[in-house]
Amino acid sequence: MPFYRVTYLSNYSPYMTASPDQTLLLTETSQSAHKPEDAATIVDRVLDGLVTTRLMDETDRELVVTTWLCSPSMSYPVPSTTRDAALGTIQPWLRSQGIWSRGRFGAWLYEIGNMDHSTMQGVEFVNNVLAGEPEQTWIARGEDAGLEVVR
Repeated sequence: MPFYRVTYLSNYSPYMTASPDQTLLLTETSQSAHKPEDAATIVDRVLDGLVTTRLMDETDRELVVTTWLCSPSMSYPVPSTTRDAALGTIQPWLRSQGIWSRGRFGAWLYEIGNMDHSTMQGVEFVNNVLAGEPEQTWIARGEDAGLEVVR
């Protein structure tokens, strides 16, 4: 199985596809020196995997309208020993530009970057701006630790 994650994007909104009877799937595949992937064959191998896992039937192959391959050189943040100090500079600078960076990767805190945490960061930020409630999920780091969101 070349992929490790499948998302039914068409379940998010009826407007994700051209017609309501279509399904839009997003798969994620990792690659590295230890797990090389051939870009020339990956789409066909993903389709094979979708059939093997029964997420698609063999006959669904003829219904595939389009495929798209995107291979960014980097996609997930990797924490370093200097990250917190860097965030102590980065986050205040972003705020000075009117940007309160939150969400899956916006906070640069992978440990609070799953979807539950990301959603709560949004909810808590809005509650902070509208009602002055303190944020609980997003945690300031480094020199930024003493700062609060300004309403």
